[in-house]
Amino acid sequence: MRETIQRVSSNIKDTADKVKSNIKDRTDKVKDGIKDKRDRVKDGIKDRKEKTKENFKLRAEKVRERAGSVRESQKKCISCSSESYINLQWCLCIPLCTGAYHLCSKCLKRKQEETPTIIYRHGDVIPDNVTTVVFDASVKEILPRLFCHNTSLRRVHLSPSLEIIGEEAFYGCSNLDFIEIPDSVREIGSSAFNSCFKIKSVRIPASLKYIADNVFAHCESLECVTVPPSVVDIQFYAFSGCPKLEEIHGVTPQAKISLTAFIECPKLGYRPNAVYY
Repeated sequence: MRETIQRVSSNIKDTADKVKSNIKDRTDKVKDGIKDKRDRVKDGIKDRKEKTKENFKLRAEKVRERAGSVRESQKKCISCSSESYINLQWCLCIPLCTGAYHLCSKCLKRKQEETPTIIYRHGDVIPDNVTTVVFDASVKEILPRLFCHNTSLRRVHLSPSLEIIGEEAFYGCSNLDFIEIPDSVREIGSSAFNSCFKIKSVRIPASLKYIADNVFAHCESLECVTVPPSVVDIQFYAFSGCPKLEEIHGVTPQAKISLTAFIECPKLGYRPNAVYY
């Protein structure tokens, strides 16, 4: 009997050791995975910054080349005809199509303080008081936090060739009331439109497969959302805190939806027929 008890105790101890070892191995794997993911994210951010710098340098060179080709007779301000011609290196933030490179310093300052509507290209500097942004066709990706907390921004016209909207790209743009997401967009980062208080309706592009966490959270004026059949996953808090949200169209029964995706949406009287997790 004693030997049996000892043998059972030994088996229990071995099993416990194996379980501890397995837990430790799994924990190490998870930690390694998290570390690898962080490293990849850091590398990605670093690469994007380098590309942005390179694009800015190329654009600066093109502007300077164009400046060199301007004839002496053209070196007058198009606003006041003054000959106090501004050096181009001081107005790279203004798109060429605005004619800002023909403004004297006084008129340029006044133009910047008026109603800025810019055509955005990679590397452009965004004025703090910009109200309307038109994205150039060359822009394939909106970098993370590019317009974050820009409270003067009201309208955004995205390029039909745009593919990625980065995390928190328009976070806290409290006066943004118009944005139409083209079908070319295949990825929208988390919290991309979080706290855009004036957006009333959203049509999710047909190329999107999942709606990331917090994407349209706290959009206080949001009333209607149209979701294409391609979306198979609506992640946590995606539309949380939208008190006026009443309608969700297009969600398929095969889609997976987080239980918190529509939390704090009191006017939404039903939940879409889908798989909840």
